[in-house]
Amino acid sequence: MRPPLCLQRVVRHRTINNKKYMAWNPSPKINDLRELAPKWGYDQMIVLAINSGTGTFETVSYGVTRQLCDEAKKINEQIHSKVASGDIEIDA
Repeated sequence: MRPPLCLQRVVRHRTINNKKYMAWNPSPKINDLRELAPKWGYDQMIVLAINSGTGTFETVSYGVTRQLCDEAKKINEQIHSKVASGDIEIDA
């Protein structure tokens, strides 16, 4: 079983107005979620990406703050685990 791919695993943060924000993560996937989250009006995002040609998948999560990232990461890991184990089937 492949480990979950949660690219938002940085430990540093910055504080603005008493809120802890994630340190900058240069990953293109995280950058996409960072831009998409406010456009859709969300502060957490979890993506399940499927390549039907190769039959592979990956998941990625993002949260605006450290706490929200940690929460999204937990959900992301549950989804990834269920897909990897076959509990959630994807027709790839």
